[in-house]
Amino acid sequence: MINKNLVIPRKNGVNFIRYVFAYALIIFHYNILSGHDVFWLLQGGYRIKAFFILTGFLTFYSYFKHPGAKEFAKRRFKRLVPSYVFTVLLCFFGCSLLSEYSFTEYFTSSQSYRYLVANLTFLNFLGPDLPGVFTHNESQAVNGSLWTMKIDIMFYVTVPFLYYLFRKYPKRWVLAGIFLITVIYNEVFEYLYQHSGSSLYLMLKRQIGGQYIYFLAGMCIYFYYQQVHSQVKWLLPVSVVVFLVGSYYDSWEYLTAFCYAVIIMELSLNAKVLSRFSEVPNVTYGLYLYHFPVVQILLHFKVNEWSHTGCCLLCLGIVTLLSIMNYQLIEKRIK
Repeated sequence: MINKNLVIPRKNGVNFIRYVFAYALIIFHYNILSGHDVFWLLQGGYRIKAFFILTGFLTFYSYFKHPGAKEFAKRRFKRLVPSYVFTVLLCFFGCSLLSEYSFTEYFTSSQSYRYLVANLTFLNFLGPDLPGVFTHNESQAVNGSLWTMKIDIMFYVTVPFLYYLFRKYPKRWVLAGIFLITVIYNEVFEYLYQHSGSSLYLMLKRQIGGQYIYFLAGMCIYFYYQQVHSQVKWLLPVSVVVFLVGSYYDSWEYLTAFCYAVIIMELSLNAKVLSRFSEVPNVTYGLYLYHFPVVQILLHFKVNEWSHTGCCLLCLGIVTLLSIMNYQLIEKRIK
């Protein structure tokens, strides 16, 4: 039986969780790109994974309320693509002002158009940099965080097919099958990486098959939310302990993914103190899109040599302003 009757309270902590992890991601990338360590409580690779969990839960919640592949694709397109395309084009033209190449060299370089085509088709890894741009930075990538976009889109592509399977077969068997495929995918590429040493296998492991466990965990919380919430008094503290211990052991990832999902979704839906943030507009997509190039530009101009903490705070302020503008001028108008 599909969980059609679940109703998310209008006042919830989803926005708060989104903002916490979005700003954590900005600080993380600042630290990586600057080689410095501005303190932030949330460490490790669990920032993006929290978003994958939220995506798994909220996508199926939305799809089962309003089923239909065509309408779903239309909603996702309007939500993701206009802001994404604008960001790619803004970086493409804006970085011509920062390039060591002349305008003529920049706009006639094959590297420029490789960047443009690769990023507009969500294949950021095929063309992450632009000619003569950020050549003295630690990384030359213009917007290295965009690698997760193709994973999100591939998540969404699977949703109508999974909806069909959930309607046709018992959900526990469908979920078990997805889990098994995910485990096989992870273990095969981990084995190949360990025995060959090739970074290609590690990169492939990071793609949709490797990240699907978190999307699946969010999906499972959606389907079994009443059962999870009814046992929350013991399930939540156990999940916290298992997650904290398991985060030190790669072999625990399959277990910690589901424990992490319990923590994220319980905080998102039932922490009343976080629900006060529910009325704040959600501009976190803009935070994700703009932060990496802003960090790179500040490092390009060596603002970090004045003060790492000050540079990071300036980055947070600029990215927040850009995200609000993006929300008002693009996201809000295309809803």
